[in-house]
Amino acid sequence: MFFAGKSGKTFHLPANKTEVVDVTGCGDTALATLVFYRTLGRPLEESIRLANKAAGISVQHLGCYHVSRDEIESS
Repeated sequence: MFFAGKSGKTFHLPANKTEVVDVTGCGDTALATLVFYRTLGRPLEESIRLANKAAGISVQHLGCYHVSRDEIESS
């Protein structure tokens, strides 16, 4: 993921290598996770990191996979 803020702040978060089974819903999972953690008051960079992790988990499953909070927050 790549972030570019209005202030000129940018950062790149590379994806973790994983076995990709199906990308269905991956973007939706990432966006929903980002919004969820920002709503909880988590910092933007942390929220983006967690969204990236959730997307990586979702692509390891067939179809639109519901990634649990426990899966996202574990190590």
